[in-house]
Amino acid sequence: MLVSKTGFDSTCVKARAGKQFLFVNDSDAAQSLKTGSGSPESFRVDLPKRTSTYARTFSKKGTYEIEQLGGRTTLTLVIQ
Repeated sequence: MLVSKTGFDSTCVKARAGKQFLFVNDSDAAQSLKTGSGSPESFRVDLPKRTSTYARTFSKKGTYEIEQLGGRTTLTLVIQ
């Protein structure tokens, strides 16, 4: 999933539990991401520069709301 200063490159994505999911900073500015309340698992991560990558394996199925701090969009991530 690419993250830029205007938001995520998609607003809704499905992925499989137990598989790695990548967040990549596609901006010249630092990006910070966190899960919204009610998500099955929580995390907060900083992507300090362009091409910074965060790999996460989601083990719990459900719907995650991923927020970009200061961003314009929210990502709905459905883990099946």
